[in-house]
Amino acid sequence: MRQRAFELIESEQGLILEIGCGYGNFAEIVMNAFQGGRYVGIDRNEEKIRANRQAHPNLSFECLDMTRSEFAQMQYLWDAETICSFQTLEHIGKIGGFEDVCLLSRIRPGCEIIISVPNFKSADHKRWFTLNGWIERYRAIIRIDHVIVYKQPEKPKKRCFLIHGRRRDD
Repeated sequence: MRQRAFELIESEQGLILEIGCGYGNFAEIVMNAFQGGRYVGIDRNEEKIRANRQAHPNLSFECLDMTRSEFAQMQYLWDAETICSFQTLEHIGKIGGFEDVCLLSRIRPGCEIIISVPNFKSADHKRWFTLNGWIERYRAIIRIDHVIVYKQPEKPKKRCFLIHGRRRDD
């Protein structure tokens, strides 16, 4: 899925920001393909950030908690040409009035957005929806250009949706 997400990126220049970078699977793809672009990976897990810094010393990683409202004030959200987030937004619960839609609404209008979200319940998911539910949740913020459905072969009812578009400016 991350490889396909990478193929959707329209610009090889500018900052690619990954929210919830985990152990750097997408960072590895970016590092191998983009020579001129910049990448910043953000995750709240310090262990993952340390591992990424060691494995990918030419890329930037920051330990930040994207579930906190302070994160939404970060300059990265305005500087990025492309923002990616894979299986992260469903973990952001409502904390002091802040949730996933608050984060997305603070991204610079016109910015390319690539996200993936699930359709199934998990102990740490704050929300999950059908494809139409996710589209309904995000369509006021994202002009959705592509949706790709990924099924889990061992559990065909469990799916992830790769959503590609741009932050609305209207």
